[in-house]
Amino acid sequence: IDVSKMKFGMKKNLPPHLVQRALSIEETTPRKAPTSIPRPRMIDPLCDELRNGPPLPHGASVYWDSLEARKYFGATKEETCLDAIQRNLHVLRKALSVHDGYKNISRLETDEENAQMTPEQVYDVRIQIQAVISVYAVAFEKMPKLGIVKCCELAEKKMAIYYDRELGALKLRKWFNEYKQSGKIIVKQNKQQKSKKRKRVGDSSTTSSSSPGTGTN
Repeated sequence: IDVSKMKFGMKKNLPPHLVQRALSIEETTPRKAPTSIPRPRMIDPLCDELRNGPPLPHGASVYWDSLEARKYFGATKEETCLDAIQRNLHVLRKALSVHDGYKNISRLETDEENAQMTPEQVYDVRIQIQAVISVYAVAFEKMPKLGIVKCCELAEKKMAIYYDRELGALKLRKWFNEYKQSGKIIVKQNKQQKSKKRKRVGDSSTTSSSSPGTGTN
């Protein structure tokens, strides 16, 4: 009750104890919310406690920080999955840019010592390198919206523009997994080459047995 704004007649008609009570009331300052109470901490999905590797670039999907993606693309502790993909792309592209660069990332599966690749095998190695590059590039651009199978299918379509042979998405995925696991392009001898090798071994043994002077009198 603001007594100062009341008219004299109204003030006179009020009970004395109410007037005295109104005059004795002191104006109180408005209360402010206490600032010492700590606010609840908001958990950032990419904070240090939850991150599996280094910070991702701005706008990158959290999929690239998952343990599944880091294990699949072979990311080290010092790099993200995107860095691991770029590292492998650099190695593969460097192997294609040099005349004999394929020797550093390829391995010939054979029983022969000091075996050399034939020109046909070198050509196949270069195709496999280009195929793995295509899979890495599509995965870098399309994952995680698309799975690795769809990425291999898109990479196979891009490869079909430059090569006449039909590679197939399953073959690209096989080459990609072999390189991802071993870091090498595996070159295997085909059945025709193995049969020729056995034939040469058989011919040499037959010649040695039928050579003159080996028979008995």
